[in-house]
Amino acid sequence: MEVNNQYYKYWHDIWSSQTPEVLDATALIRVVECTNGCVQHAFRAHDERALSVEQTRDCMKLSMGTIKNKVLPLPDGTEVVLPKECHEIMNVARDLYIRGFKQGDDDALDEFYALSKAHFQVLGREIIDKKFDFLTEHFEDLFTLYWIGVGRQYIYGVGEFA
Repeated sequence: MEVNNQYYKYWHDIWSSQTPEVLDATALIRVVECTNGCVQHAFRAHDERALSVEQTRDCMKLSMGTIKNKVLPLPDGTEVVLPKECHEIMNVARDLYIRGFKQGDDDALDEFYALSKAHFQVLGREIIDKKFDFLTEHFEDLFTLYWIGVGRQYIYGVGEFA
């Protein structure tokens, strides 16, 4: 994926300086976010493989609630609480996403894509795969194996994984 090189370098430096705990937490969030994004896109596009309206809403509720509350509620009633150290970077990323996708700010969109590519490349395929394994283990019923696979392929594409 072609991205703005200045933004990419800026974000690569930021992601490279994060603690393993921040990278772990943000990897989990991005796996949930990107898989949800694929589900939402398919629903809006009337894709024949789209989930039901109820299941699509539940995916959105999980993703948005996790981003907002910094807690991922698991189906067994336990929670993954995201460390405070990752809250600010998550908020910056979310702001770029909103300005870029929802408000039509092309510069914010360019920066968001550069942030994403840098993030995925710093994380690497192994960490991404572990988080997709976690997503499958806990949320296969919600997202389905198909859409989890689509989310994985989206991240592989952005991260330029072979």
